[in-house]
Amino acid sequence: MTPVINTADNGAKHVEAAKKFGWQGFVYDPTNTEKSNRELQGLRLLN
Repeated sequence: MTPVINTADNGAKHVEAAKKFGWQGFVYDPTNTEKSNRELQGLRLLN
């Protein structure tokens, strides 16, 4: 089953705040897009 991410943001504090409300989050690093994209591919959220 593909994980559900309710929020993706480039700020860890925003993702952490969302997690406090039970959301799943992903921190996208715009300074290292290759790494972030690989992580999303690993979660099967990016082709």
